[in-house]
Amino acid sequence: MHYRYTDKSISRVSKKTEYELAHREQLVRNVNFYTGESVLLSEDEIDFLMINLAPIVENKNIKEFKSYFKKLELIDNYIFEKEKQRFVVATLRKASFDKRDRIAYKLLSYYSLKNVVRLLIELKYWQLAIKYINYGFSIKFRKR
Repeated sequence: MHYRYTDKSISRVSKKTEYELAHREQLVRNVNFYTGESVLLSEDEIDFLMINLAPIVENKNIKEFKSYFKKLELIDNYIFEKEKQRFVVATLRKASFDKRDRIAYKLLSYYSLKNVVRLLIELKYWQLAIKYINYGFSIKFRKR
């Protein structure tokens, strides 16, 4: 079954929209499992959670991503609450951090490092902000 998930498999390429729709539906089901029906997701929020930022950035200022990160925090809190008996919360927090890191890194494709770091600071994601500040310094000094 693993061969079906590669980007080069014929079924994956020919049925791309079907796979994407199924992935979106599965994400919504997963969120509903943890939150019940108390958290509703817009199409942009689903794209954000899937780290598919291209459709979102077309008409958005980077500051508008703050609400998407807040929604992710809300979902994370539901997951932490429901899974705290089965998993070590530190493991869940690490996964949550990694998700935010992947999103922040992807944002760099669309916005300047300065704007991404500013957003991370506004969200009080200190660890990530420091990571990307250091990333900026390493790029600056590598160019010399």
